[in-house]
Amino acid sequence: MLKYNKKRKIYIILKKYFKDFTINELRYYLNNYKNETIPDFLINNIYELEDFELNNFVKKYINVIIKKIILFENNKKLFNNIKINISFISDLIYWEDVFSIDNNIFINIFYLNRILKKIKNNEYEEISKIYIIKNNIYDVDLLKNLSKCIYNILNNNLNYYNYKCIFVNISDINFTNKYNINKNPSTKFLDNTITIYKINNKIYGIFNNIISDVSYAPYFEETVIELSYSNGKFYEIKLLTENLLNLMINPFLSEINEIANKLYL
Repeated sequence: MLKYNKKRKIYIILKKYFKDFTINELRYYLNNYKNETIPDFLINNIYELEDFELNNFVKKYINVIIKKIILFENNKKLFNNIKINISFISDLIYWEDVFSIDNNIFINIFYLNRILKKIKNNEYEEISKIYIIKNNIYDVDLLKNLSKCIYNILNNNLNYYNYKCIFVNISDINFTNKYNINKNPSTKFLDNTITIYKINNKIYGIFNNIISDVSYAPYFEETVIELSYSNGKFYEIKLLTENLLNLMINPFLSEINEIANKLYL
């Protein structure tokens, strides 16, 4: 069920994911400050980990999470035939320390080493930051981040959730304003789409719009627009100033974040 990806495999997954990004888009997601070619940049920021301690460290966390999810969902068959692959990268590829693409979990190796150091040196000042099982201390932040990825993998394999919204391709929407919509590798099937809701006979689209300059780890904000629909196309009517209807930008991640928090209360 659990295996560690080799460097070549990690490179192929990342190359496939980023291949359709424009050069300007890539600057948001890759911190290529040396201006290397993209293949060289990816190769130089991928780690084929042979450190037994770190491999075993991650495996222990994954095992704890799987047991907790099985208990939480009351489903012993949940992980039947589901493969989880671990990939190690630097902090220059995407700005989240832990994220997923399909069945692959990507972990920032420097983040992992920081957590291992905190546990070894007992640097925690709040009990809420640790989870204790049989006298073993686990970092709650890492548990939650890995849990979100595993739920993403479950969702990719099992169509785990149903939502009262649809996902519409950006090409099917006629925008009045210019937007730069943020992409999230953990739900890459939603790239180039926005989430659409129909409420009280009105149509709303919601997405994260990047508003900062072209640079790594951009600032983005929640954006809601009212839409009309005609002849198979959506048309922007107006930009709303607030999300008064509490619409979820990414219902998959919203649900997963909520569950991950509940797992470690």
